[in-house]
Amino acid sequence: MFFRYAVFLLTIWLSFIGNAVFTGGKAVAQALLQAQAMSKADAANAGYKRQIFSFQAPNLDFETYIPQKAEVKTLPYKTEPIPAGQIGRVLPIGQVSFTKGNTAYEDIIFSYRLRSPPAAYHTCMWYMTNDGYRIIHSYAPDPLIEAQILGIKLGDNNKPETAGLAYCYARGDNLIGQYFMAKLPENEDEAERTVIALRDSAADFIANMQFLDKKPIGLDPGQLDTRIVELNSGNLELSFPKGLEVSSPGNKVSTLPYELYFTQKLQNGRPFSYLLFAVHAISGPNREEAFRNLAEAYVNTYLDMQMKADIIPAGTTQEYIESNSAPGYAQADIAARSYRYKITAKDNPDMPTLFQITLVRQNNQLYAIYYHSLRTDSASAGGYFTGSTGDVAYDMLRDSLRRFLLKNTER
Repeated sequence: MFFRYAVFLLTIWLSFIGNAVFTGGKAVAQALLQAQAMSKADAANAGYKRQIFSFQAPNLDFETYIPQKAEVKTLPYKTEPIPAGQIGRVLPIGQVSFTKGNTAYEDIIFSYRLRSPPAAYHTCMWYMTNDGYRIIHSYAPDPLIEAQILGIKLGDNNKPETAGLAYCYARGDNLIGQYFMAKLPENEDEAERTVIALRDSAADFIANMQFLDKKPIGLDPGQLDTRIVELNSGNLELSFPKGLEVSSPGNKVSTLPYELYFTQKLQNGRPFSYLLFAVHAISGPNREEAFRNLAEAYVNTYLDMQMKADIIPAGTTQEYIESNSAPGYAQADIAARSYRYKITAKDNPDMPTLFQITLVRQNNQLYAIYYHSLRTDSASAGGYFTGSTGDVAYDMLRDSLRRFLLKNTER
């Protein structure tokens, strides 16, 4: 049964990347949804009608084409301020149901309104994996603003049971998640056709969406903050979520090492996530093996420092999760690695610390971004969204550094 399941997933995966572009022998990630906007005549021929989705919120309302016999339900979106003591609010605001052939399809629409930037990719992935989907393919042209994820949910005997396709996008301080799903027939050929039909239906829906306020998807700039670090090699603009406490010796770097600290505190003032951006002067050969040894030494040193400072309590177990080349640097021939650990205290196993480091070397400077965050039950919405601010900050700092260093290589 497992072999048949693996073959089915491979078949689906190949059908979705069949048009992938290959560069340097590697497949470039392709969008799942590649339909074109339809004319009225094309929509009528395809059996579609124009439908307005009104949530009584100008920045969320849109119209698009849906099947003629589709059933639509919408709920008014409440625009009240986020209550004190809460990190945000998650609301179901719409549902679309329709049938193609003998298969029923459904699209459930959620609104996420948070104090921090929406994090489209992380939230889409959290919803899908938390709902039991095995992820087949994902695409995120901008992880904060837009993401597409395809997954399969297994039933008894690891048999594919449900296909799901998530599309998440930012609308100001809201993130909208649209979750398309369909039950899979037992016949594998029919199941494959159902997955492709789900993809095509979602693509038609999304390609023809027009927001009534005429504005494109995007973040609320009021949720973002920046800090300029003046390095000898140029000005590095670090972007991060607003609301983090920032402390540093200043913006102009005259001597190394340089360190910039970020702290996320909960509504009760308790620190929850810590981030550190650091620049160190280094010497020695700039070879991959030498850099790997250097990076691992820095990781171990930093873990020891955190334990001595009692930020990571003594008596903990350190579970190594993974290390890999940090994305986005290899094509510019820049050495970079990232590491992930989970640190658990024996007397409090339900509150582990997630610890991540990205290390990048360019010339005789080593850039480090350290991140550790207390974690509760990430399966719950409260646990996930509480931790998402630090996750977003870590991603934004890494992306800021990547853009800066890649720009330096082009000079």
